[in-house]
Amino acid sequence: MKRSRVSDKRTPKTEPKSKNPRNKQGNARTAVDPRRLLIPIDFSAGSLRALDFADSLARRFNAAITLVHVIDPLHAPGRFDATRLRSLRAEALEDAKAKMVELAALHSAPPKPMKYHVIDGIIHDAIVKFASESKTDWIVMGSKGQTGVKRLLAGSVAENVVRHARCPVLVVP
Repeated sequence: MKRSRVSDKRTPKTEPKSKNPRNKQGNARTAVDPRRLLIPIDFSAGSLRALDFADSLARRFNAAITLVHVIDPLHAPGRFDATRLRSLRAEALEDAKAKMVELAALHSAPPKPMKYHVIDGIIHDAIVKFASESKTDWIVMGSKGQTGVKRLLAGSVAENVVRHARCPVLVVP
């Protein structure tokens, strides 16, 4: 049997043209080059560290930051709304909005104006849903670092977001 030799000459492959928009350096944007960052805020030290980290990412990638605060149904009464409970919920909404305005003003250095939203829902579900609807590129969030029984009983918001989000999630310790 006679074997034929295959030539080692390889034709150079050309890269297909990317449909991704270009960043400041003229390179195509990738998943590691986010344009929209979502920062869940619960006003804890961990979420504020995540905001500081996201602030530096926004400057680096020329990205927009959106803050979101979720009011848990445990704090937002449902069908058993008494007058006092409704007023407490309204106070909680106004307080959260005022704090969000303050945070947005303190972190006004990103290249784009910071947006903020206060929404209702189960925290991790609401974050994942908001990220999907707003076409977020990355979620940057803090971790409270709960362990043991607390984590077993309450679960971890960050862990649930990581498991269910359709975009990358960066958890800042």
